[in-house]
Order: sequence, then structure tokens, then C-alpha cells
Amino acid sequence: MFFRCTQFLVLIILAGSAFCKAKNGDYKVIIGGTTYDPTNGESLKGKNLPATGLISVIGIHTTWTIDTATLGVYNYSLTGFPDANRLVTAPTVLFTSKVATLSGAQLAWKKIDHFEVKDSDFKIVFETSGGKLKIQSKDGPKGGIFQMEAEFLNPVEFTNLLGPSLFYFVNEFTGNINFGAGIDAVTKSQDPVNYHNMLLGKDSPQVATKVYQDGKMSKWSVASGGRLGCVIGEDATELGAVASNCTSKCQFQNRIRGSVPPSPDPVSLTPLRSELRRSTAFAHRCQAKSLSQKACRIEDKIEDDKTTKTPSKEKSKE
Repeated sequence: MFFRCTQFLVLIILAGSAFCKAKNGDYKVIIGGTTYDPTNGESLKGKNLPATGLISVIGIHTTWTIDTATLGVYNYSLTGFPDANRLVTAPTVLFTSKVATLSGAQLAWKKIDHFEVKDSDFKIVFETSGGKLKIQSKDGPKGGIFQMEAEFLNPVEFTNLLGPSLFYFVNEFTGNINFGAGIDAVTKSQDPVNYHNMLLGKDSPQVATKVYQDGKMSKWSVASGGRLGCVIGEDATELGAVASNCTSKCQFQNRIRGSVPPSPDPVSLTPLRSELRRSTAFAHRCQAKSLSQKACRIEDKIEDDKTTKTPSKEKSKE
């Protein structure tokens, strides 16, 4: 853990050097000791590379690391780069880790199938003996900025662990689960230097079923071709439609993209307590029946009614 924290500080310093190059995003990636840093408007690609050691992703707005031992993402962070849409003013870890639970057999013979890095976009696909794992990220201060997608024979469990200062809570205006730090927004007129919007975000699942939730962690069973993403900023509080069951060519373009007015910033932020949603096996059954999150919750209640003589307790909304 120490080396990851130390590396995180180094990445933030390196990201500061991008100030003069672009404000809308400026990713560079270090893979196998080689730095891939495309010029403005260009892209760099690679394929069939060994997956060893750490992969560092360094941007203006976001920085993070992939540990190829697990194919997990660690210290996914916002830098606080000056921007009208920023949510923090100093480096802040959004997710300590975002990891797919893969067996030794699923991780065997792993390699980098291909990757591409552009100013504000990075995509990498790992191939193993068991399937593929795709990671996509945008170097931006808000919106749909990250997602992971697994393509294996069976559903894969993803675990999100929030950063030290963040927690999950039920949004009082939407009834949905968001994450944040409980710090109010500061306008530029209030503070010309330390202005920021309220830090709010949400998990963004597609063809996925939540199996566990508490104040710091969420776990999702994700079907092959599904994904687990992250949306931050005002888009995270929109009262729009839930994600579809699309599994092909439906990643970033399935976002609402600001077409629905956001709700007001929440005032009462209370960390969630432990909330066991249902077993992973139950989630797999929902996915096998192609049930939506709402339909799965209805079936969940039916199962409770069958196994208890008293009415099941009402569950918190997603």
C-alpha cells in the first residue's frame, strides 16, 4: 500500500506539467517502462504487449494505476486542476480500488491485447486464457469518466472501495444511492481560488446486479458484455432512465449527457450502513432471466415473502 500511495503523489506532480498543453484532457500512460504521451489531437496505439508490473495513467483531471497482477484499478483520483466544473481543489482519491474478482485460471496467460491513448481518452483491453477485461477512462472533471467491462464465460463480481474521505449515502432528493464527501460547493465569487462544485458521484452499472452495499463499498455481479462505470458531478443526480441491458456498442454513449435537469445538491448526507442485497447466486439468476434492476428487486421481495411469514423490510432504492 505504501508504494501505491507514494506513486500517487508522484503522479500528481507529473500531471501538473500538463497545464500548458491542454485544459480538456491530456493523458499520458506508462506501460512497461515506456511513456506514451501523444501530441495534441493525436493518438498512440499498441497491441500484443506483456501485462506485467504497474501501468500508470496520468492526466490533468484524473490519475490512477492498474496492477496487472489483479487487473485491478487503484487510487483512481481527481487532481483538483483549475476548471469551472471541478469537484475538488486538491488531489482526492475517489476509489481506493476498483477490482474484478478473477480466479487464477481466469488471470492466466494475460497480456495487453491492445490499447489507445488520446488527449482525453484512454482504453486498454487485457486478454487472458479465460476472457477479456476492458478499461476505459476520460480525463475530465465531471460526467461519465470511467468504466470496466468483463467478457468471461460467467458473470464477474466487481468491488468498488471508495477513497478515505468519501462515503455512499441515499440522496434525499432522488432516493438513489450516490457517493460524496459531504462538502458544500463554493462559487467562484465566494472564493476565486478554491471554488468547486459539490463532489457527487454514482456507480453506473449496465447488465449488472448489486449484491452488496455499505457506506464504503459496493459489489456488483456483472454479466459478460456488461459493465460497471462511474459518473461524477451533476450528471450523477439526474432523474433519468436506468441503464439498459445493452451488451454491444453501448458503453459511453448510453449516458444521459445532461438531457435531464439535475436535482439540487443534497444537504443531509449520512453514510449507509451495511446492506446485504442478495447472494451472488441470486444475482446470476436475475441476469440469466435478463431481468432489469427493478424486476430483480421485485423477484427479491417475492423470494423474501416465500421464506418468511412476516412482510419483508423495505429496501433502500438503488
